[in-house]
Order: sequence, then structure tokens, then C-alpha cells
Amino acid sequence: MNGKYPDGTLCTDEHVTGLMIALLFAGQHTSSVTSTWTGMLSMNDPEIWNRLVDEQRACIHRYGNKITHEALEGMRLLHNAIKEALRMFPPLILLMRKAQQDVEFKGMTIPKGDTVVVSPALAHMLEHVFPNPKKFDPDRWDYEKHPENLKYSQGYRWFGFGGGSHRCRGEQFAYVQIKTIWAYLLRNYDMKLACKLPEPDYTAMVVGPLKPCKVQYKRRSLSGDGKAM
Repeated sequence: MNGKYPDGTLCTDEHVTGLMIALLFAGQHTSSVTSTWTGMLSMNDPEIWNRLVDEQRACIHRYGNKITHEALEGMRLLHNAIKEALRMFPPLILLMRKAQQDVEFKGMTIPKGDTVVVSPALAHMLEHVFPNPKKFDPDRWDYEKHPENLKYSQGYRWFGFGGGSHRCRGEQFAYVQIKTIWAYLLRNYDMKLACKLPEPDYTAMVVGPLKPCKVQYKRRSLSGDGKAM
């Protein structure tokens, strides 16, 4: 609140309010939407869902019942499921950048001051970039099994968290947050979709699934003592 701009100007109350709204907006809505899509897409594919449950069993065996940072690092399939959900249904369908100088691009000049708009929702569905783009395939990001797929994370083919100097600063926290939520749910509940996989709601500023989003769940535990974690 006492921050200053490079020229020494203090932030006004309006600026502080705007920054706080942006912070809450970015940290809450995008993560909750991505958490929802990750779960819905995973439950829609029983094979993927069962593998996610098995991964939690393996993590419990290796790291114990607590969901620690080390355990989260070992949840590679869950990490890849989140990344694939972000590919298919990025929370923001438009990202904008203002040209700070004239930029030459493919024989064209983008004038200084112009706004350039890109759409992750469109770019992530390009068949020549991501084969079979409508398929939820977390293994797309498993570089140990498929080293040739490393190209998907290069050259802005995937930009679920934006890119450049304004790439989302909360990217690592978002993975920790979403993985923690789903690690707990996978360990403590049997879950399955009670509806068809919803369509995206493109009328919303942050693109979540259209209602209804119904899930059937039953309490259980993967821990050896049978208690919920």
C-alpha cells in the first residue's frame, strides 16, 4: 500500500483497490475453475481416474499419509492432468499485450501502442500443434515416456499461464494448490460423474463448465489404518 511507481508516484486508493481485486480474481477464480475441469475430465476417463488413485496409493507408500511438498512433487500424473485441463479449457480465452515498440512479424509491422490479442482456447486446439486436441491426454506431458513431446512446452505452443515477462507469477502456487485439493479428494472419496461432461461457458469472464456439474461421491480412505486423511 506504500508502494511507489518508478517515477516516485504513490499508488492511489483506486490503484490499490484495483490491484487487490486483480489479485483475488486471479488467485481464486482461475484456480477453482481449473480444479473443476481437472476433476471433471479425469472422472470422464475411468482409466485416467484409476491411475490417479493408484498414484496416490504409491505416494502414501513412499511419503506417508501427509500431503507434503515432497509428496506433491511425486504426483506427476496429477500434475500432467492439470496441465492438460489447462490446455483444453484455459480459464482465460484471451490474453492481451501492448506493443512497446514497432515489431516486425512475418512481413508485417505491429505498430508501437497497438494491442495484440492471442487466444489459448484456440491455439491449444490446433491439430497441427496438438494431435487429437479434443482428447484429454495427460500423458501428452510425460516427457520420460514421450520425449518427443517436449516440443509442446516450447515456443509458446502451450501458454496456460501466459508467457513472456508477464507470465503468471502464481503458476507454481496454482499447481501446489490444485494438486493438494485433488490429492485429498482422491485419497478420501470414490467419485464419478453424474452427468455428461459439461460444455465450457464462454459467456463467463473465467471459462468454467456450464451447469449442471454433478458428481457422485462416497467416503473411503486409501490409508492403511482406514481413517480419512
